[in-house]
Amino acid sequence: MLPVLLWRPIIDAFWPFPDDADEMERYTHVRARLQLALVCWNFHSIVKSSNDRLHFVGDALTEYLDSHIHSPFCLLSTSPITLELRMQAHHLNRLKPRSFTECLERMNLHHVIQLRAPVRMLPLSHPLPQLRCLELVVYDDLSTGFSFESELDTLRQLATRHKSVEKLSLLALLSWESRDNDHYEQLLEALSHSSALPLKELRILDEREHNCISTHVVVAPGALFSRLNHFKQLESLWLGISRPAVWRNDKVFYEALVHFLRGATALRSLEMPHIEVTGETSILFQHLVQHQQSSLTDLWLGEVDDTIPIRCLPPVLRHLKRLNVNFLTPEGIEEDDGWEPSQLLIDSFNNVDQLYHYNCWCTPLSLATITRIIAANHRSTAIYCLHVSLGEADDVDHLVDTIRLNNTLQTIGFPHITCEADTQKINQLQSSSCRVRLDE
Repeated sequence: MLPVLLWRPIIDAFWPFPDDADEMERYTHVRARLQLALVCWNFHSIVKSSNDRLHFVGDALTEYLDSHIHSPFCLLSTSPITLELRMQAHHLNRLKPRSFTECLERMNLHHVIQLRAPVRMLPLSHPLPQLRCLELVVYDDLSTGFSFESELDTLRQLATRHKSVEKLSLLALLSWESRDNDHYEQLLEALSHSSALPLKELRILDEREHNCISTHVVVAPGALFSRLNHFKQLESLWLGISRPAVWRNDKVFYEALVHFLRGATALRSLEMPHIEVTGETSILFQHLVQHQQSSLTDLWLGEVDDTIPIRCLPPVLRHLKRLNVNFLTPEGIEEDDGWEPSQLLIDSFNNVDQLYHYNCWCTPLSLATITRIIAANHRSTAIYCLHVSLGEADDVDHLVDTIRLNNTLQTIGFPHITCEADTQKINQLQSSSCRVRLDE
């Protein structure tokens, strides 16, 4: 029989997911580690205490609280570290007449580090001393019978009730009926109270199909950025602002954004996943990659198919830790199949530590272009190209030789390869260096 002192080390060693596990392997691993609870009651206790990352969808929280929390067979920790509640308005409606906070107060939340919940369920009477990461969902759907003002009051009290929060994420689902009222302004006013928190990271999200917040920001960007100026310790900003169907104010928006960035001297990281390039985007790109006084070093703009088109990118004249670009032809620019980036631009990528080339599967990056980029690069540590076409065999040989001659790149990633040449060339490419990765 195993000594008692070895029980927890054994379970702790088996608990984490393998680094390279896919979705099915992760699911299998979860089942396997939970089955350890069947060994004996001591193993059951250890497994339960280790299962401290709880994720409830819809009515699962009330089922857990009403039926399972006191069951001796339950494998969910009553003292979680991470708690995520994905609930819609109709789920909240079913909680009546019990109070929202009563649900969470039935649990021991003193060890919670990360919490995601509708703002009206956030417990204010019981401070969460270990809370570092808070993700809140706010919406003005009044079908639950609770006022929008009560949600705003909860936001205003964050700085006094949960003083240890360093990362705040706010998903605001304002109804379209509220476009002409002052709900947006009220939300920003309530959010500004959080500037007293020691926030390092702030995320403002809007559903891409919803666009209510985005429309307000684009029409009057100064209202948002003037309040963000109060977050003096902010190091990371994530703006989930998507481009509305009718975009007539893009110049004012980008000018306001650049003005804010010039004054945000502590800001190191900017992510805008829904940015779309227009004729006025150049003022932003010039600031991001050329303004020497900028404090930003980590840029992630756009998603896979709408990152910064390289044709719109000026040479990178300052040091960046991360930058993502693509080789797609932006809207409004005539397609030119023979276009190649200038050598000046390619040389400037030496100022980027990690360079990500994102492009659509139907327009894979040519082997000649990626070979030019690697050949000219002697400072970057990583280059990733999402879709690469391996054309002729001679071109593959040239790329392999170029990789072997580069002594500074630590990682070269080609997650998706279209191979028109001999498939053995893929193996040759991977074997050219241990730095080459062909997986995700």
